[in-house]
Amino acid sequence: MPDQYVHLAQDFVQLMDILQAMRTLHGQPSLLEPLVAHELWSDTGSHHAHQVVCSTAQDPARALLIKEQAKPSRPH
Repeated sequence: MPDQYVHLAQDFVQLMDILQAMRTLHGQPSLLEPLVAHELWSDTGSHHAHQVVCSTAQDPARALLIKEQAKPSRPH
């Protein structure tokens, strides 16, 4: 039984990428916003998140800045 959890943990990012890709195959947009996609890509190496970041704009860093500026500020 513990081996199943080890395998699930090792393959979780790949499974998540497959599910996200299946959503976009049916014509629905990705649920990942550029900033979230960048964080997911940098934290996990998610291939799908990397594609979202790169498809947002020619310059992924610029796209992240534009999206971040558009968010309303939250009270602390």
